[in-house]
Amino acid sequence: MTSLVISHHIFVDFENVPTLDLSLLQDQPVELLILLGAKQHNLPVSLVKQLIQFKGQAQLVEVHVSAKNALDFVLAYYLGQLACQKPDHSFYIISKDKGYDALVGHLHSKKIKVQRQDELTGIPLFGQKVSDLKSKAELNSLERLTELLKQSPRSRPTKRQSLITYTNSVFAKKLTAEEVNDLIGKLQQKKLIGFDTTDKVIYHL
Repeated sequence: MTSLVISHHIFVDFENVPTLDLSLLQDQPVELLILLGAKQHNLPVSLVKQLIQFKGQAQLVEVHVSAKNALDFVLAYYLGQLACQKPDHSFYIISKDKGYDALVGHLHSKKIKVQRQDELTGIPLFGQKVSDLKSKAELNSLERLTELLKQSPRSRPTKRQSLITYTNSVFAKKLTAEEVNDLIGKLQQKKLIGFDTTDKVIYHL
């Protein structure tokens, strides 16, 4: 069991949000309940490993009834039960289902601190950790892009737009336009590249 003094409780609608990063729980005063739908018989290996790692903070609840909204009602039961026991704690529902908002509003009227978030990363408690993880991911992406450009001097993009296209290709088009521009901006900040008046790329790698 965790030695942390728990004051925050998270209830995950796994039917609605099937991707979780439990590393956010590390050193946080949080316990998490993942509710599985009746048809969810298999879990990703990565999640199973994290459940083992955070076994003192995270647990599963299987909802065996497959009726409409069955998981929602079970989640509401567990949340309500715990809210009665620990009314001064904070509670979070992780689901994109806005149907939970009626429950959130009702609990607010009872002075219970509760909110619904689409993802774990939306919980304010995790704000700094999410920021740190994002910064690390950005740094890794920048290092990867820089290394590839260094390795292929003869095939480097020559214009800004071709560099944007190249960056999109490197990351299999998984980055947003803003993220691609941020990476190129960081290359400029580090003086690894520059642009002339015609948007030609000048490399300093």
